Amino acid sequence: MSRNDHAADAVRLLRGLAGAARHGHNDGMADPTALPVRGEVVVDARGGDRALRASWHPEHGLVVLSVWRGARCVATVQVTAEEVPHLVDVLVRGLATMAEPRPPLRAAG
Repeated sequence: MSRNDHAADAVRLLRGLAGAARHGHNDGMADPTALPVRGEVVVDARGGDRALRASWHPEHGLVVLSVWRGARCVATVQVTAEEVPHLVDVLVRGLATMAEPRPPLRAAG
């Protein structure tokens, strides 16, 4: 998938998220709130309408990671500001292992 495809997916998702904030969230959930000013959307590598949204809530000392399918939030995790460096470290270490050279796979048989 090209960068333009990812950008187009992100625009569609942001429009969907904005619509969810105006028109409601999941049925039975708390009243929707406006999209936070401090946040980012990361589009799922598989494309489509899935995304991870990270929104900062400094007034509560939290970052909220939410999983979205189109305009519907399907899961959230609240991470305290104190735990964010650990999360970043986990991601950086994982990324570093992906950059390590690997021996070529041998054909079976």
